[in-house]
Amino acid sequence: MTSNLYVRPFTNPSNSNLTKEEWLSTLTLATKWRYLDLRKVALQALQKLRRSSLEKVTLGRALKISKWILEGYQELANIDDTTSITEEQAATIGWETTVKLQQIREERLRNRNNTAAFTTSSPASSDTPTTSTTIFNFSVRKVEKSVEDVFKDELTKIRSQELEYSKK
Repeated sequence: MTSNLYVRPFTNPSNSNLTKEEWLSTLTLATKWRYLDLRKVALQALQKLRRSSLEKVTLGRALKISKWILEGYQELANIDDTTSITEEQAATIGWETTVKLQQIREERLRNRNNTAAFTTSSPASSDTPTTSTTIFNFSVRKVEKSVEDVFKDELTKIRSQELEYSKK
């Protein structure tokens, strides 16, 4: 991890063989010490690596990355109907956040039956119906907007802090 902090040009993260954990450590230190170029490279590398919804939220909060927080919240609000946020996840992201996400999920599930009026039928030349895709897309857009609205204050605060890391 500290090998990245030495003066060496580091512009292409795909040329590195660092692990996800090493990139996270690099990002954490680059953020803490305001190594803005290195922070940008670490963010590029981590964008390509898989992170859980919970990681996105916790790391986004800690490292001032609004995009990750937003993605994490949207994913948690969109988890399938048979799964719910676990007690461990709730303790990690906070109970107030969990309640808000559950309210968004409930709204999504309530509105799912009402979306049929907004769907279109498949074109005559198509072999596969588009109705279910249309329902899903409508639902996802609604959840995205709800997450933005419900978490507006938190996201605004993080975005203003995040701006400090884009200035030299």
